[in-house]
Amino acid sequence: MFDLDHPALWPAHDPLEVLAMADPAPAIHAMFVAGRPIGTPGDFHGGILRSPAYAAAHREATARLAHVALSIA
Repeated sequence: MFDLDHPALWPAHDPLEVLAMADPAPAIHAMFVAGRPIGTPGDFHGGILRSPAYAAAHREATARLAHVALSIA
């Protein structure tokens, strides 16, 4: 769900055009997958960044990056 009043999408006279031509990421109000909310509706990005799943994925990616850096050096 996009907030069509968000400055990133304004003026949204033609919502499909503005979604195709603008950067809609800041205007994401909520996202649902299979009927379940992903993140926190109204604070989509913050909800993702504070989630335990994101923290675990970030730790794993950091460890993999460190491993790659060591194998290159």
